[in-house]
Amino acid sequence: MWNRSKLVVIAVMAALLPPVGARAQGYTPVIIQGGGATNIYPQAINDKGQVAGTAAFSGATRAFLWTPATSTTGAVMKNLGTYKSYQWSNGTALNNRGDVVGRVQANSTSAPQATYWQGGGAASLIFPANARQQSEAYAINDSRQIVGEYTGQTAQTFLSQMVNGTRQTAILGYGWPGGITSAGKVLVRYNGTGYPAYVWTPSTSNGMTGAATAITEGPWVISDLDQIAGDTTYTIQNQWGTYNPDKPSLYVNGAWTDIPFPSIPPPSGAWVNGGAEAISSTGRVVGWMNAYDLTLPPPYSPTVQTVFVSDSSNGTRDINTLVPVGWVVTDVYGINKTGQILAKATSGGVSYAVLLNPSSN
Repeated sequence: MWNRSKLVVIAVMAALLPPVGARAQGYTPVIIQGGGATNIYPQAINDKGQVAGTAAFSGATRAFLWTPATSTTGAVMKNLGTYKSYQWSNGTALNNRGDVVGRVQANSTSAPQATYWQGGGAASLIFPANARQQSEAYAINDSRQIVGEYTGQTAQTFLSQMVNGTRQTAILGYGWPGGITSAGKVLVRYNGTGYPAYVWTPSTSNGMTGAATAITEGPWVISDLDQIAGDTTYTIQNQWGTYNPDKPSLYVNGAWTDIPFPSIPPPSGAWVNGGAEAISSTGRVVGWMNAYDLTLPPPYSPTVQTVFVSDSSNGTRDINTLVPVGWVVTDVYGINKTGQILAKATSGGVSYAVLLNPSSN
């Protein structure tokens, strides 16, 4: 399970939220904390509600694995440490077995190295340490297949997995990975240098060779249903110019479908810019959208800002209409099959990493 690392920070203004009486509470925030961690930066969530990310422990930047409380145990924040004497580690994704992937870095001048923490244990490098070659692991499935980025002269996607008891790694092609399904399908995103996005499907029993199918527009993440969430570009014009904003979209059966603006309608004459951030194994999508008034001259500032959750049963909803009064969700990072959302939110002027537990959604 993976989430976009190039995040758009959205400052949702309280004045734009609906009146208290109109707000249906659908999510309960649980603060992600513990273990002495500060500056907590969540990255991904699995179907058990466990969270991987990066935090500061006694001033040192480390990958973490957070496990929520149960009826018999309290929540646990685990510092995953780093590799040998390396200075930094970052967690970017995890699977349902609690395996975490990410990167470590020896010092400020060395290249990041793709890293794997099996079962929350000691860090292992996916490639032999090489200060001149940059790599980072971005996603892992429950079969412990790992995809990430390997950069020589150009960014390429790698696939790493166990074959006959030995971890083997293959370079799939140019571009950045957008996730791997339970069946081993890999989404590779457009890398901006003339190479189109594609889905790589394994064609051999060991899963190390396969075929690519091109995808248009801006795919970002893939689900186990082979649905792809991302953004598509459209063109709008007014008397001041021509613009090409993005809008969040879902790719199913070879076609893109727009994700509609949520419960707060954009003003008349507005144009919408946004993107999908994550998709669950069951096809639920979270992301962000901003609306801009096209009747006004540039520079443009959003008149409505929102983070959304979208699914086939409930449509698209503004998350800030579904949380308790006093909480404002600013960023979304992931969503799992039970509907739990990984986010950043503020309360009382303080920003927290939170797990949004569905209550009546």
